[in-house]
Amino acid sequence: MKKTAKFALSAATLLLASCGGDSFDFDLPQADAAKKDEIFSTDSYDIYVPDGMGSLTATDPYFDGHVFSAGDSLANIPSSVVTTYSARDVVAFIAERDAYSGEMDVDDVVETVKSSLGLNNLATVFKQDLNTNEVIATYLYSGSVTQTVTELATVMINGAALEQSSESGELTTPPQPLEGEASATEFQVLIGVSYREAEADSEENNNVLILAAVVPNEMANAYASVSQGITSTSSVSNKGDVILSGGERFSAKGSTDKADFLFVIDNSGSMSDDQDAISTAVDAFVNAITTSGLDAEFATITTDSSELIDSNADGGFTASTEELKADVKPGTGGSATESGIYHAEQALFDTALGDAQSGSVVTAGYPRADASVSVIMLSDESDQYSRYASNSTAFDLANNLFIDRNYQVYSIVKDDYRGEDYIELSNNTAGSYADIDNLQVFDTIMEKIALNAGSASSRITLAQPIIRNTLEVSVEGNLVNESSVNGWQYNEGLRTLAFFGAAKPQAGDQISVSYRYRQSASAD
Repeated sequence: MKKTAKFALSAATLLLASCGGDSFDFDLPQADAAKKDEIFSTDSYDIYVPDGMGSLTATDPYFDGHVFSAGDSLANIPSSVVTTYSARDVVAFIAERDAYSGEMDVDDVVETVKSSLGLNNLATVFKQDLNTNEVIATYLYSGSVTQTVTELATVMINGAALEQSSESGELTTPPQPLEGEASATEFQVLIGVSYREAEADSEENNNVLILAAVVPNEMANAYASVSQGITSTSSVSNKGDVILSGGERFSAKGSTDKADFLFVIDNSGSMSDDQDAISTAVDAFVNAITTSGLDAEFATITTDSSELIDSNADGGFTASTEELKADVKPGTGGSATESGIYHAEQALFDTALGDAQSGSVVTAGYPRADASVSVIMLSDESDQYSRYASNSTAFDLANNLFIDRNYQVYSIVKDDYRGEDYIELSNNTAGSYADIDNLQVFDTIMEKIALNAGSASSRITLAQPIIRNTLEVSVEGNLVNESSVNGWQYNEGLRTLAFFGAAKPQAGDQISVSYRYRQSASAD
């Protein structure tokens, strides 16, 4: 492992934009070259690490990486939380190695990391493929005995981060637990993977970079910006990349952002427990929406009908938590020929946008003007689009209504061949997917969907694929922290910012954003 020195930015780019309006001119200073981010290096990469992370000793001839920790000084601790925080509640690591035999893409690498913890003890909470070579995922780990964060992270390093030729399979000098550090039986495990194939005529092996963080589940929200920051593949640059500075300004719209949600619920015979779980998770979902300040409306259809469910007979869309809880439990007497994709598409058809007919969503007066649209699919079986489509036409996952109209699709499905069409559609729309097999994680899944919808709704889209941990945001000249409580969040797939709680700008407020971004050394 090598740590690089801080360096001055090689160039500056001024990017001008107005939130919801035309560009306007102003004098924007160059992004501060002395930002307090840390840059750590492996043989092939420079990784930007959140400021304030502690460095832990971890050495081995077969380990090209670094181990970090974070504690209460970096936590975003809500006043309602009574958990005792310590000086080490998060342990994270970065590691570069050759791809193991059988690892042909990012998913194979993620499976290796999961296997280091025991596949039976992990449930996918959220996963987003940024492109074919990168993935970011969050898992819930439930152990049978209490472990410290350092102990669990070391298990992952030994099982997934060392070169396969390692003689002992364990770090020569592992990181040592800190007296009084956080321990638990349930953890959130965050994983980022970047996979790079060797040139066809090269003698080198395929290469992977693993970014991982471990935090007790009860502390996960307080340390979200830290754990997400260290596992973000957008904070990685290749050696030799040119690092540029950028800045943008926006004029806040100020009005409450609108977000319309369409739930698509499998109502076949096997779905009773899953419907109960998503109904229970509605409270966490709505709480996250309330915190974000979104003006949200919800509607529900099933995997065998595009008609809106209306349990209160007051219109298919509702802002009522109780009505949504009822609507997402349509029963299990539906058809075993399930297609959430087909019926969502039918419901969203709009003659004003060139479709042959308008579906139930549009005839009900939705989506609302300027509202983001999120489609949440819940199913435990494969999508059978062609069974409904005329002439048994297959659904085009790369060219469709959801992509064209910027509708984000989120799928809570089987994380195997049965969910593959839902998963690919989610990836192609900058949404994410989660594993339906663990009912205990539904609250977390729904909270994350709500936060992502807030980001999609913000309409503040950055012009560059930023290095995440260099992002600084100010409103009216006042620096705003990264937080889903009173701060901002960044959606990597959409490249958008959202504001939450007391940090939400008022109409006309000037939002200034500075960051660094990378340009490939081979770019013109």
